Amino acid sequence: MIALKLAFRGMHANRRIYGPNLIAMALLVAVNYIILAVTANQSIHHLLFGKQLVVLLHLTFELSIIITIAFLVYVSSMTARSEAHEFRVYTLLGMAPLNKRLIIVIRQACVTVGGLGLGLLLGINFERFVFMTLARILGISHFHAPLLVGPLETCGEIFIIISGGLILFRLFYHSAGKSKGQPTNRLPWLGGIAGILTTVTGYYLSMTSKPGLDAIPTFMLIIVLVTAGMYGCFIAGSILVLNLLQHNRQLYYHRRRFIIISGLRQRMRQNGASLAGICVMVTSVLLSMIAVVSLMVGERSLIRLWNPEDVITATVKPFSPAQRQIINQTAHRHHLAVTDYQQSVMTAPIMGNLTKSGQFTPTKPRYQLAFVPVDEYNRVTRTHYHLQDNQALVYCPDNQLQLTTLTINQRHFTVVHQLKKYPLFYDYQHAIYQPVFVILSNRKQCVQTSRTPWLFTTFFNTVGKKHAKIRFADDLQARLHLTNEEYTAKYQQGPFLATLFGGAFFIGIIISVVFIIVTVMLIYYKQLAEGLQDRARFQTLFQLGLSAGEARQIVCTQVLTVFLLPLAGALLNTCFAFPAIRSMLKLFSIYNGRMVLLVSLTTAGLIGIGYALIYLLTARNYYAIIHDYRTNNDVSNW
Repeated sequence: MIALKLAFRGMHANRRIYGPNLIAMALLVAVNYIILAVTANQSIHHLLFGKQLVVLLHLTFELSIIITIAFLVYVSSMTARSEAHEFRVYTLLGMAPLNKRLIIVIRQACVTVGGLGLGLLLGINFERFVFMTLARILGISHFHAPLLVGPLETCGEIFIIISGGLILFRLFYHSAGKSKGQPTNRLPWLGGIAGILTTVTGYYLSMTSKPGLDAIPTFMLIIVLVTAGMYGCFIAGSILVLNLLQHNRQLYYHRRRFIIISGLRQRMRQNGASLAGICVMVTSVLLSMIAVVSLMVGERSLIRLWNPEDVITATVKPFSPAQRQIINQTAHRHHLAVTDYQQSVMTAPIMGNLTKSGQFTPTKPRYQLAFVPVDEYNRVTRTHYHLQDNQALVYCPDNQLQLTTLTINQRHFTVVHQLKKYPLFYDYQHAIYQPVFVILSNRKQCVQTSRTPWLFTTFFNTVGKKHAKIRFADDLQARLHLTNEEYTAKYQQGPFLATLFGGAFFIGIIISVVFIIVTVMLIYYKQLAEGLQDRARFQTLFQLGLSAGEARQIVCTQVLTVFLLPLAGALLNTCFAFPAIRSMLKLFSIYNGRMVLLVSLTTAGLIGIGYALIYLLTARNYYAIIHDYRTNNDVSNW
């Protein structure tokens, strides 16, 4: 009975820790339950490419659980430190170790039961709203969201197991007894320089990354380097900078600067790792949201790029009258009308790289070049260009190629005009390489330059109902016996991209929510710990004659500096990551740099506003602790 009373009394005394812990666990339970419920929903499984989305959701759940466990272990260690004095008193009073362990078990069980119950209740209530949002994103007209027992049981079992592990962690932490003390950072110059060099290396790779399959491992390497570099910079690099400031006598030996710099050194020694973790999490939220929102915004332009017309075919022979008749018959069967029927010719694309000087090399491919005779281009566009054998016209949707000359397979051309549009342009085989169309003087020049066979392309639109167009697209491909390389239809690509990008957008939101919950709580506990430590420190400073006004200025400078460092680091990471993000988006044929920049600025602005709100909310807790000291010690004008 005594253990039960002390357990509840201690939870009430430490409500600043247990209250947010309970809320955070409930939110994490709700998020993880929603992921499980969405994954188990049969409406997802019946989607086109739904199986791939389910695999991504499973990976998202695993990542969310890993983050949840790491965060709850951190909170458990914070709770153990805050309760260390309480348990020392119990030891002095002669309490048996079994009763102290029982207190720990009761408190963790209360948090688990409360967090799990509240979290499942929140998850069930918000489940339908999440399903409706996902259905709108994926373009599903009928989305059934029944309450499934399986996700409830799975989520409950997982968090009960996690709670059992936390109890063992607390018991081990309690048995270990003494704290390891504060980190000393004996060689801050070594760790600081290593952190800076690692970060700069990651930035350099990001700035020099190019679109292509090799961009994916490079991007992963950049993430590892910048993450490791951030920890080095925050843990050791900050101490190195503050030590350099301390050696500047004129700067350091000042009434307020002395306290600010020494206070910052103390904070960075104790909280450098948590600040680096906050920086990495804010960066993750920024980059993931920029990427998925850019994909969502660029979905329509991507469909237009892949399918400027409803149906496009590329075959080694032109369509015969019999095949044209099959198209009309199939359209009539599905109550559709065929319009804007056109045929054109081009060479099969060659893959390679184009330098700014116009030199084409087959190594490290980034572009696919197709060649069109000028008479064919004039027929399609109703223009009247005349080209010499050494002249060319160039069209590329990226608009970054500003070429004046071209050298391809040892043949030299002068680019007389950079075209703004080409009506029968599309991304052949939906390749990750940027498509470029080169218009030459005649067919002989095209064949000799490309050294590839001719491709005969057919473009046409259809008029009718959307669901009929979807059935027509599938039926026509079967009737014409065309492979996926030879045939592409807009109403086949639409559901695929909706599932791919919509699923990525939903997963990005889920991961961002998890990161935001963890980030807010990390900031909260950091402010709480620093407030409790600084209260005693300011008592000494007041006894040495520090005024309340000076103390408030010092507090504002220290808190704002430490609080803004992770945000500044995240924004800096995002700026240097922008070229890498663009390179990755170009793998999905997203070439609109202005759109990506606008999305990045908007996302960064929203994250900055949210971060400022988090600061205002958590800083109140810090000032409340200092204010408690002021009240207890009669310090006026604080």
